[in-house]
Amino acid sequence: MRGRLILSLPILFCMVILITTQFNFDKKLKIAVEEIHEKHFEGPGEFLKFHQAIRTADDENLPSYELGHLVKEQQQSILAAQSKQNKNARTQSNGVIAFKERGPANVPGRTRGLLVDPDDATKNTWYACSASGGVWKTTNAGSSWTLITPDLTNLATTVIAMANSNHNTIYIGTGEGFGNVEAVSGNGIFKSTDRGVTWNYLPSTSAFDDINRAIVDPANENIVLVASNSGIYKSIDGGTTWNKVSS
Repeated sequence: MRGRLILSLPILFCMVILITTQFNFDKKLKIAVEEIHEKHFEGPGEFLKFHQAIRTADDENLPSYELGHLVKEQQQSILAAQSKQNKNARTQSNGVIAFKERGPANVPGRTRGLLVDPDDATKNTWYACSASGGVWKTTNAGSSWTLITPDLTNLATTVIAMANSNHNTIYIGTGEGFGNVEAVSGNGIFKSTDRGVTWNYLPSTSAFDDINRAIVDPANENIVLVASNSGIYKSIDGGTTWNKVSS
């Protein structure tokens, strides 16, 4: 009996070492995984920081793009195209080099905003906001569509809100502020006062970043509340000026 016990001691000793080693390994592995997650997977906030970093020069702390730079660049491009047209360049009537349509019917994508026209008794007139292709309108319940925002400087139309007191007034917000990998950045709000025939950019919203929600006061078309990645803003003059009501 004593001999068997003596023979068993080395085996027990080895088992203790193995168990202790495995425990220590598991503990170190857990710590290492936690450190990796802390450093590399800290959620949408870190993802947004990354996107800001790639737009920032090495000797700067923040991106140096001017607010509303997309609108300015578009205006310059239109003037340049018109100048070429005057010189008998091969362009379309709007001064833009001809492109052949290759979508969006053949390419699936995200529809972030949807509005049903309240004045259409058949409920067949809709406005649909695509994530990177502008606002589209249908009058036959989706059988065919027409792009109504071809000249927007930002086609990441994700939010649409119509004024109940005046259906001619429509606001659209740009940008996907949800932290998704394929997100398209926004740069504020556009407004239409003729039911989407023409659109005007609201320069006072250039610093809003991505717009995630927008609502219009049911009794007043000029009172608007929007939620963006930089805070919640309110306008009482139809978007001319804004006050930040929450961060």
